[in-house]
Amino acid sequence: DLTKLAKLRWIENRPIPEICRLMGKKRTAIKLSIRTIRNSGLSGLNLTEFEKITVKNQIILEEAKYGRKQP
Repeated sequence: DLTKLAKLRWIENRPIPEICRLMGKKRTAIKLSIRTIRNSGLSGLNLTEFEKITVKNQIILEEAKYGRKQP
């Protein structure tokens, strides 16, 4: 569920290992899903407008800090 992943990663600021444990997925699957969210945008996610703005801002901050390739 990409919406749940977005909330865990960028709203709750959970680290990837914890997200893997909570979602029962491997790190590579989580990273691929994060990349999908970044590339596809947030419009398809079931987020409130406030959550979309928060996620978008967090993605921008991560990209500024780590570069585009870092999930």
